[in-house]
Amino acid sequence: MARALRPQLPGGIYHVYAHGLRLLPLFHDDDDRAGLLRLLGQAVGVCGWRCHSYCLMTTHYHLLIETPEPNIAAGMHRLNGFYAAEFNRRHGTRGHVFERRYQTVLIESDAHFATAVAYIASNPVRAGICKRPEDYPWSSYGALIGAAKSVPFLDRSFLATFHPDPQRAVELLRRFVDAYIAGDRAA
Repeated sequence: MARALRPQLPGGIYHVYAHGLRLLPLFHDDDDRAGLLRLLGQAVGVCGWRCHSYCLMTTHYHLLIETPEPNIAAGMHRLNGFYAAEFNRRHGTRGHVFERRYQTVLIESDAHFATAVAYIASNPVRAGICKRPEDYPWSSYGALIGAAKSVPFLDRSFLATFHPDPQRAVELLRRFVDAYIAGDRAA
């Protein structure tokens, strides 16, 4: 049976995630993580994407991607295919690296967008890797709030939806993420 087609929309915003095969590590070391970020930057450039958020965990990753053109499938094929080839070459393995196709959730509102940013930022906290999301070096959250150096492809323009003043926008994002994490811990 053929797989269902994924929605691909011009101007679509997607929470994208992918897991390593059998939940094995997708990243063995910081060189693997840096490699994925490099390839993500290339995909952003080639596809014209806007990357609003990312988090690279050990067994999976999360992205928040906006596609001005309807090309999420082509870009993800490029990103995951190139990463799998580099991963296999670096580690002397072959075959599948990813459990299955990447997954997408279409973002349908500003509130959904903000929740996706908070969800992505909270991953290392929920996993017990760090106490504060800005302390995790393989997440864009620190760069979004100005606590860490940013990668060139990270698009922070969405912060204006929190407030037109950049400092106030960062403060409101921090509060939102903190409240999300506090609510998540209570669950």
